[in-house]
Amino acid sequence: MRERETVPRAAVAVLTIWLTAEALAVVAPLKFWSQYFLILLPLLTLLSSLALSIIAGRTVLPHLRLAAPCVLAGAVALVPLASTFNNTLSLLLNPDVPRRVAAVIRGDAGATT
Repeated sequence: MRERETVPRAAVAVLTIWLTAEALAVVAPLKFWSQYFLILLPLLTLLSSLALSIIAGRTVLPHLRLAAPCVLAGAVALVPLASTFNNTLSLLLNPDVPRRVAAVIRGDAGATT
């Protein structure tokens, strides 16, 4: 039976303290503007990479374990990239939005197609 990989207790303690401090920094002003949440991104990145490594260590075949976190991270990164590609493609296929809006306002239905 193989041993399960575990995270060192010191790393868990550091990440817990860091998360607590950042959560307090976000909550302290009692004004939840979006820029206040940006300080959480580095820690959330570390936590997600740690989670990907643990998942890869427990579920992937031993000879594929080094590549698995990279493949999983790439798959996760494809979600916003697909959305960006879709938005870009729709802008390229439907150019000149102001002209189309003006045509709709004028009531010229034939100019919008």
